[in-house]
Amino acid sequence: MVEGIIFVIGLFWLSTALGVGWDARKHGGSFLKWFVLVGITGIFGLMWYAIAHNNARTPTTDSDRTLLVSSEVVDVETGEESAVQLTVHTDSTSYAVERFEQKCRDEGYQPTEKPKIEVQ
Repeated sequence: MVEGIIFVIGLFWLSTALGVGWDARKHGGSFLKWFVLVGITGIFGLMWYAIAHNNARTPTTDSDRTLLVSSEVVDVETGEESAVQLTVHTDSTSYAVERFEQKCRDEGYQPTEKPKIEVQ
């Protein structure tokens, strides 16, 4: 019985640390830093992240920016050139580029130039 409760608490603790790390990465922060911090300090690290994240947001908006990422690409199989665009809702340009590159890989494209980013 006690082992089950400890297991559930540990699972919750781990999933919270993963979630905070993922959210930090999504917003341009360090996954590893926040994962370790919340993993060690638990609920106190979660509160610290919430305060730090809330203070880091711009006061003029309550939501992420919408970024349009685009680039010329070449189809890996056929060699055909075309353009690919992706709209990403995030504060982090590096995350937007990462998502764009993942989309290109998933669809069999190789970017031929550095992706362009426009704020929508």
